[in-house]
Amino acid sequence: VRLGPPEVVIGGPDATTTVALTADDGTLVRFSIEVPASRVGSGGGQLWPVDPGPAPFVPVAVVAALLAGEDLNIAAPITAAQLDGARSAAALLADWLGRRPPDITAGAIGEPARPAAAGVGLFFTRGIDSWASLLDHRNRLSHLLFLDGIEPRLPPEASDRVRADTEAAATALGLPLISLRVDARERLDPLLSWELTHGAIMATAALSLSPVLGEVLIASSHVTGHSGPWGTHADLDPRWSTPATRICHDGGHRSRWDKTVLVAGFQPALDSLYVCFESGHDRNCGTCRKCLLTMSALEGVGAL
Repeated sequence: VRLGPPEVVIGGPDATTTVALTADDGTLVRFSIEVPASRVGSGGGQLWPVDPGPAPFVPVAVVAALLAGEDLNIAAPITAAQLDGARSAAALLADWLGRRPPDITAGAIGEPARPAAAGVGLFFTRGIDSWASLLDHRNRLSHLLFLDGIEPRLPPEASDRVRADTEAAATALGLPLISLRVDARERLDPLLSWELTHGAIMATAALSLSPVLGEVLIASSHVTGHSGPWGTHADLDPRWSTPATRICHDGGHRSRWDKTVLVAGFQPALDSLYVCFESGHDRNCGTCRKCLLTMSALEGVGAL
């Protein structure tokens, strides 16, 4: 599999980065990231609103090569640190899946294009995990990140309402929300469960914002010591890091119960809590497994 050089197109308020992944048999798959450029630029045109290099697409390319049973060649230059991290991530995923890890090579090794940015971001879904991480790190966060259109069960109008509600919550907190569209899920879902690919997709989105964010937090789903496999994991997430953007797995020191206790003490979190992913609409259904687990925990702390 060959990861070609990206193409960045800035049109109107949006920046779209597209890359081609070509298999040995000539099959071509394109991955793209769409970012609202006007929302994340530094002002004055001094920085790209998105990373124009291949670095952001390395995580999804690693997963695609692993699933295709092929090696991976990254045609454009990346840093030695990212190459080492990608090889390490591929080895861990291969071990989890019982597959051969791809041999990963790069056409050239480059130096970091710039010092790491000062911004700190957090993927924010309004669920218990991301609210707990937000409350732990609120004083140092500069941005919240939202993957738009990532849930296939949501029709477009419901997805729009989820995004609007998430932006309203971020605004109330005084933090800008960067809403990104990444099409990697629809490319990878036929090959492997979202439960195992979502971390690489989140890493791709995070690395695309390296001109703005030098650190991105991914809230943990499990407590520290969870053996995996899982798409976001304490042993996996940091391996997707680059010299420009450090990816951190956050919150594993707290159990789900402890996170719920923390969130229950913050009324704005309770007012906007959104945990439901099975009902296909923008409100908590109150009957699915995730809703019932959350409701039970909130009842237990007297905050339902």
